[in-house]
Amino acid sequence: MTNKNYIPHNLKELIIVVNDKDIVVSQVTRERVHREGLLHREAYVFIFNKNNQLLLQLRDGGLYDCSSSGHVSRRETYLQAIQSEVREELGLNLSKDKFKNIFKKYYRHIKPGQSNCRFITLFEVKGNFNLSNFKIDNLELEDIEFLDILKIKNLIVENPQKFKQGFLASFRDYCKVRNL
Repeated sequence: MTNKNYIPHNLKELIIVVNDKDIVVSQVTRERVHREGLLHREAYVFIFNKNNQLLLQLRDGGLYDCSSSGHVSRRETYLQAIQSEVREELGLNLSKDKFKNIFKKYYRHIKPGQSNCRFITLFEVKGNFNLSNFKIDNLELEDIEFLDILKIKNLIVENPQKFKQGFLASFRDYCKVRNL
């Protein structure tokens, strides 16, 4: 299923480029960052409900992704960036104390015509959430759903191509950190 309302990301959006110590060195377009594989920052969050189920996004093209994610702009911290993404994509306004920093890690994913090299900081939010708490941005997302960790692991084994690469890598590392 394809979201007919989907608007692709602005390829002219300015994204910060960082060095291997995560220090800002320049700012270039999103298109150039991914075409040239320039190292940049992204923030991710895994949102869990009281049943310890993880909220997943169903993105355009039917791919599962983390609860929310986005690039970090020049004047933002990782935390400010993910707060903004949660507000924009999920319609949820969460205070900074709700976000627990789990890890920051370097990831690299290469596919034809695109290279994605980034530092990802993954946050975790736990709360008494249900789907009615969220107002999704239909221009970016098809749907959201809460799934058990075991169900996600089984889906990944059965059909890994149904998941975004960034989610697969960060979920694998999250499970290691959390001994799941």
